[in-house]
Amino acid sequence: MPVNRIAPRLTTSLCGAPVDWHYMPLLEIEQLTAQSGPQARLVIEDDQGGQMYTLVCSGSDLAALNPYTQQLADCAADPIEHDIPLLPVTFDDNGRPRFCAAGAAHDFPEIAPTRSLKTTDNLPAELADQIRKTAKSIGFTSGELVLTAILKQSSKSG
Repeated sequence: MPVNRIAPRLTTSLCGAPVDWHYMPLLEIEQLTAQSGPQARLVIEDDQGGQMYTLVCSGSDLAALNPYTQQLADCAADPIEHDIPLLPVTFDDNGRPRFCAAGAAHDFPEIAPTRSLKTTDNLPAELADQIRKTAKSIGFTSGELVLTAILKQSSKSG
């Protein structure tokens, strides 16, 4: 049963850069252990040309690969009931496909990494109290006062 590459999806990555990915049939996943840590070897197929590609994914992508690993196992166990999994890939400058974690996060939002930026810092109590009092005296919140000071400092040096 032929499986055609699905049209590309365009979205933005976590850093706001556009990400364009395609879906290609996933034929095999093998867990590897390397000196640098766990990795996975993937075999995908370009159904339009019948060419097969082997990709190596780093350990940081293993969690994003889990749903596709399960889909591949389901397909192997019962190929009539389960379709061949389609892996999201991007293409590098040489035309070689690479696993696209942004595509996996789109397909399975529950696996998307939760990235939160730390916006607070523990200040000495005396300094925190001084910031609160100063901010209150000029009608600012503590955050507004700190950001204003940062903006003033950066515009002086920039």
